[in-house]
Parts: sequence; C-alpha cells; structure tokens
Amino acid sequence: MHPAEFHHLVMDFGKDRAYEIALEALNEIENRISERRAFGIGEVGRPHYEVDSEVIEISNQFLIDVLKISKKLNCPIQLHTETFDQEKFIEIGEMAKKYGKAGKVIKHFSPPMVSLCEKIGIYPSIIAREKNILKACSEGRRFLMETDYIDDNERPGAVVGPKTVPRTTKKLLENSILTKEDVDYIHRYLVEEIYEIELI
Repeated sequence: MHPAEFHHLVMDFGKDRAYEIALEALNEIENRISERRAFGIGEVGRPHYEVDSEVIEISNQFLIDVLKISKKLNCPIQLHTETFDQEKFIEIGEMAKKYGKAGKVIKHFSPPMVSLCEKIGIYPSIIAREKNILKACSEGRRFLMETDYIDDNERPGAVVGPKTVPRTTKKLLENSILTKEDVDYIHRYLVEEIYEIELI
C-alpha cells in the first residue's frame, strides 16, 4: 500500500482501522505472490512529505510487517520514502536486514548513492535523468533505472516520460559511459536476479 494512501486511511478512519485495512491488503498481496500472480511488493514505506510522528511510527510498523512477508515469500519489496541521505539509508538498511531479506529491497526514487546501497544491501532505483545516471555510473553498475512516470493529463511527462530510460541508456552507450554488458546487467540480469524471473 502506497504510503500516501496509507496516510489518507489514517486521516479518514484513524490509525487502528487504517492498520487493519493495510493488513487486509497485505494478505491479498501475499496470496497473489504465493499464486505467482505478482512478483513483488510496492510501493510501501513512509510518506515523502512532512507528517506527524504518529504517522511515521505506524508507517514504520507496517513497513516491518511488509518486510517480514517479503522475507517469508522471498520476493522483492520496493520502498517509497522521504528524501534520503546517508543517515536515512543506514536506518532503512538496518531495518531491512533485521526484518527483511538481503538482496530483495529496492529504494524507489533513490539518490545515485550506488556504493552506499551496495554496502547496506539495498538496490537503488534511480530516476533516469542523465546527470543522475552519470553520478550512479561513477560509483558502479548495481542500480536500476526508472521514470516514476505519472499518467496524468494535468502533469504531462511527470516525473520523466516513459521513453527516458531507453533514451538515456542509448546516449550513455553511444558516449561509451555504459558498455553493452553494463546495459544487459542493469536492464536484464539485475532485474532477473532481484525478481527471480527470466526476461528472455
């Protein structure tokens, strides 16, 4: 359950009922993954905007529940959180190690902190703007690319358009920043490794 949706449930129904609804949704997700109708959980985590400490606390508790299910099912979990710095990464990394499974946690809308993410066992998924990917490449190749595209006529192209990943990849390949092997690793083998699926 997306953190903003969870926050709205807390506001509308109170934290106890919101938590019950979230657990019901998590139970349905668990069933779908067990039946191989889904391959991962997300986005879950904490709101990316300022909220009171009670919302952070209950969001963290639900995140722990989801990490435990992710570990039980051996499936990836994609985190949606507030803006991260090194301290926040270490905090979430410790939570992931304690309750989740190494190699199954993806940080959505991640800053290009590839080395730190590798050290703490989280995969960064980075918005595919060229400057972000150049920074990521300076630290390694263990990252995913994303657009966080929002199909909203009132916000065309937000966050970046769906063609940004292939365009950025092509440009970096043509400029010899990425090799063909790098592209295969980032866009195929890493995805197969995390999700335990075959793309081709």
